[in-house]
Amino acid sequence: MNFGWRKYVARGELFGLPGVPFPEPTTPRERPMSAAYIFDVEGTLIDCVPDNLKCWSETLAGFGVPVPAADLQRLSGMDGDEMLEILAPSLDEHERKKILTAQGERYRAIYLPRVKAFPGVRTVFTAIKSEGGRIALATDCQSDELKRYRSLIGADDLIDAIACGDEVSRGKPDPALVELALDHLGGTPASFATMIGDTPFDAQAARHGTPAPTRGEPSPEATQGHR
Repeated sequence: MNFGWRKYVARGELFGLPGVPFPEPTTPRERPMSAAYIFDVEGTLIDCVPDNLKCWSETLAGFGVPVPAADLQRLSGMDGDEMLEILAPSLDEHERKKILTAQGERYRAIYLPRVKAFPGVRTVFTAIKSEGGRIALATDCQSDELKRYRSLIGADDLIDAIACGDEVSRGKPDPALVELALDHLGGTPASFATMIGDTPFDAQAARHGTPAPTRGEPSPEATQGHR
């Protein structure tokens, strides 16, 4: 089963972001199947990135913070607050929080009801389970959004663990979600897991494993915002 890591890394290079080193792919005989597969959701299992980017563009414009579409695309998948710090460094924490709240409300009201799951997700999950693999979701989105996504995927019976944005203080590329997913899988070692995502930030989160700060135990540098 080939999840296309080389293509994954190339996307980071396309956006001019730091590369994430991965070993050269091996044949199925040389590489045993992972014990666990951790899936990002938005943009990986759910076809929502165009809607998400449009929502961000409209929300920022409404606050008088126009941002080129290419810049939004380049940072798609990054923690929302961290993204705003890069795109609009003049904004203070209070202003960023207002924008994050407005973006979330707009997305839920207009875009969330019309997104769709990518085809074949259940087929992939079934194949993993048939080989004894375990499946976890690690997504920056909030629990109400994830509920909608899970209904579209229709594979709850095949999912072993879930880590979502409600449970951590920072989104990707912070590794908290990936570490939390591993913890929910019973402490599966990272070396026995494979991360599947659609952005360089998924790769960075998977490669920089550190203890996951939860909302009950925030890290000193924790910030708000997850999309």
